[in-house]
Amino acid sequence: MLGYIRFGSFLLLSAPLTGVGVLRGGAWTWLGLVASLGVLAVGDQVLRPDRSTPELTRPWLLDLLLYAQLPVCLLAIALLSWRIAPGDLWGIGSATQPWSRGNGQPGTPTSGLFSVLGAILSVRVVLTANFYIAHELVHRQHNRFAVAAGRWLLAAVADTQFAIAHLYGHHRHVGTPMDPATARRGETLYRFVGRSAVGQLASAWYFEAERLDRRGEAVWGWRNRFLRGQAMTALIVAAVAVGAGWQALLGYLLCVACAKFVYESVNYIQHYGLVRVPGARIEPRHSWDSAAPLSSAYLLNLTRHADHHARASVPYWRLRLHADAPALPGGYFSMVLVAMVPPLWRRTLEPLLRDWDRHHASAEELAALRTSAQ
Repeated sequence: MLGYIRFGSFLLLSAPLTGVGVLRGGAWTWLGLVASLGVLAVGDQVLRPDRSTPELTRPWLLDLLLYAQLPVCLLAIALLSWRIAPGDLWGIGSATQPWSRGNGQPGTPTSGLFSVLGAILSVRVVLTANFYIAHELVHRQHNRFAVAAGRWLLAAVADTQFAIAHLYGHHRHVGTPMDPATARRGETLYRFVGRSAVGQLASAWYFEAERLDRRGEAVWGWRNRFLRGQAMTALIVAAVAVGAGWQALLGYLLCVACAKFVYESVNYIQHYGLVRVPGARIEPRHSWDSAAPLSSAYLLNLTRHADHHARASVPYWRLRLHADAPALPGGYFSMVLVAMVPPLWRRTLEPLLRDWDRHHASAEELAALRTSAQ
């Protein structure tokens, strides 16, 4: 049972703490963010690495953890909207007394900026989960319900294009200049986030237009999954604006932007500085792995990234670590924090990249590195 619980750590930790904090108001709104960062960043450093691949025989329970994110996500957006909007939106405050305060009473003013910012950043933790849960779901191309659920989760964070760009671009071009989601050697996190976001948006449109053209179908039509995805996002944005007002809409959009930044930060560390010659076989050496236990559990084994690229259709609980994949010195969460300080990131990764060049890179890859450095 412990194996199931650890993969449900997000639902047991971040989501409820965020909900309680947003309801309580004041400094409590920071609870979801502070608790999650503290537990994950510190826990990965003090707990022993986890290299096990347990036999879990109840896949329906593991799948339930994924689909539960849909109502959790909607509830988080509703609570954020209530915390920001003037008055007692939808009567949430009255219904949750004595937990709520601030704008929990009808007619009271909107919460202060400190409280609102804490709510936005804590709900960001909840919405960031949409990305890696949707990542798992959209890979299940044989299951239309799973793909639809994943796309709605992505719509709530304004990134349905990920379902196209990731499957048809990243998994084909990883490690090459053609992949906007591969961080180049020496590229800062902040430069990468913008390049990756714009590049994936453009590549998603290209791949979908190419698919429709092969099928002889109109690009500007409802069969275009890129356009349908944007419409899904627009529907959610309109629902927040109409149902909660412009203040809540601004807070929600800021929350989505922060969630996107954090997930792109994860993209940044997964392949940073590793190169592959276009057309060459994708191997474990082209992804950074991590055996950090809490990052692995929280991110549904996304930390076992080399195996994911080798076996993209394998469910998250069956992914394993590769002995010949390069390893990060910490968990994904602590590495994201390091990446936010570019000089520290370079000092941390440069020795690892030199080791990769000596022991993992092919002659063609070393030549590509020399060419890119010129």
